[in-house]
This record gives sequence, C-alpha cells and structure tokens, in this order.
Amino acid sequence: MLQHISENVNPKDDSSFKRIEDALPLPLIEKRSAGTKKCPYKLAIVGSGPAGCSIIARAVRFGLIDDLCGFTENDNMYLGGVCMIDRDSAERFGGGRLQDYVINSNTYGRKFVTNITKDKPDSFPSEKVFNPCLQDLKNTETARFLLSDRFERRVAPLNVVGGFLREVGGAIQQLMLAKYAASSVCMADTSVDFLQKVKPVQQTANQDAGSAAIPSQEMECWKLHLRTGCEERVVYARTVVLATGASQHPLPRLLNPFQSRKVISSDSVVSSQGFVNLSQRLADMLATSPRPLKLKLAIVGGSHSGFSAAWMFLNRLHSQLDLYAA
Repeated sequence: MLQHISENVNPKDDSSFKRIEDALPLPLIEKRSAGTKKCPYKLAIVGSGPAGCSIIARAVRFGLIDDLCGFTENDNMYLGGVCMIDRDSAERFGGGRLQDYVINSNTYGRKFVTNITKDKPDSFPSEKVFNPCLQDLKNTETARFLLSDRFERRVAPLNVVGGFLREVGGAIQQLMLAKYAASSVCMADTSVDFLQKVKPVQQTANQDAGSAAIPSQEMECWKLHLRTGCEERVVYARTVVLATGASQHPLPRLLNPFQSRKVISSDSVVSSQGFVNLSQRLADMLATSPRPLKLKLAIVGGSHSGFSAAWMFLNRLHSQLDLYAA
C-alpha cells in the first residue's frame, strides 16, 4: 500500500522554494532543528521498504535529492528534509517483506538492478544516475547475480531481490547521513502511533478593536506521534507518505474462535519462517487427530500471492501431508 497525504509542495518550483544552504552560513543551518513545528520536514515517509526507498532513489535519479533532503525556504518558512520511519531495524531498510519470501518475483530479475543503476534518457521525465551511491550498487555480488544472463528474461527469487533492495536501502541511509544529517534522518525501530493534521494559529494584535489577524509563523502540517521502545517523541512534516505495505487481517467479527484457527494468511505460506510454522502446525493436526484427516484448502483471492500459496501447498507440502486442494 502506498498512500500519499500531501499539501501541494513542489520542490522544482523555484518561485515557492529556494535552497537556503547557499544563503546562510552552515552553523546557522545546523542550529535549526528539523522536524519541529517551526521547521517541519518537507516529507515524512512511513515505511522503508521498496515503496518508501523508491522515493529517495527517484529523487536521486531526477536530480532533485538536494531539494528534497536539504533545508529549503517556503513563504519565509524554513523546511527540513526527509524523515524516513520504520519499525524494523536499520539493516532491513529497502528490502521490506520481500526479503522474507521463498517464492519468485513476477518481474524479470535484471530489471530490479537496471531500474536503479542504469540511465534512462528516453523515459519521461528522463532519469539519470546522478549520485555514485546508486551507480556503485551494480558492482555488488547480489547485483551481478541478478544481472547475469539467467535473469535477463526470467523471474528471480524474491529473497535475492529483497537482498539487493536491502543494499539500496543501505546506500540511501549512508547518503542521508553523509550529506543531509542536519536536515534529514532515518529512524529505525520506530513506530507511528498516530498522526494528526495541525493548522497554524492566527494571532490578532487587538481583538477588542477587531484588528486583522497577524500571519502565523507556522504552517499547516502533520504531527506524527512516534514510539521507539519506551521512548515517545513528536515530529512535524508538511507531507506524509504511508508506504507500509499491505497487511492481512481475517474478519474476527465473522468468525468464531474455532473457525479463526482454520484461517491463515498467504504470508504464513510464502515466507520462510511462516512456511516452517505452518508445516509443523498441519503435521501436528494430522498426528493428533483420532481418525485420518483429509485436509481441504480454499484460497480466497487470485493475486500473485494466491497462486504462489497454491503452488507452495501442492509442491512443497505434498510429501508431508495428505492434502487435497478444493
């Protein structure tokens, strides 16, 4: 799931945005605290998987990374850069859930690398690898494996693809830390409890006289309530992108406890640890049953994960279980 919550912020519009690094000495910029109400981030990305990291990667390829991750000024208000937030560890940035899956992609394996590391002058808008942090990724062992002839016209294992995207996430973290540490940040092991829209408070010089409101020195933005372990904090951002991926939740109100035990998500089938747990669960059911069981399976949904779940049942479990798919 990729959801965009935004005010119209266009970093390419020179009339509304200008970089302030060239106008102010560096010590003054570093004293500004990005993420506060008076200097909110331009962008908060909730989720550091493929969708979240692709925003930074595309900004690099479009030549907009300085405008996005650096300090800027908009209508005499200062804006920070980017705040990327994920509840997973920093080592998992970029890969998301893909690195956990034991199925193949539905895209040619080579494309995952070339879409990051190769110039695309004929695309609209054109893309170019402006920064070595992305260009050098083609030399990693995982990238060379995906660029080999075997994956030119073939899909690739998602755990391998996830490994390469994890390398992309690591390169993005290094770029933000090395060049934009004062204005941008990556927050690992951090969850968003909730977010709310905050509007600036208009002040009046003399309410009794009915004088006009004085323009506020704050801007309309989003307030994100964050939690890292037992520590809570608040950050502000002009725009929020929810890139948290899809989640599967059975309908508890429609199922009684006995029925709920029979419902499983496709993640429990196509992820490595989920498959191990499911195999053991089904084996225990057969072993403890007082009479022979013939398990029947109904798959709800016909997406890539649905077909992958069916393949896993029919090809990986058939030697262990007496399974009939219905």
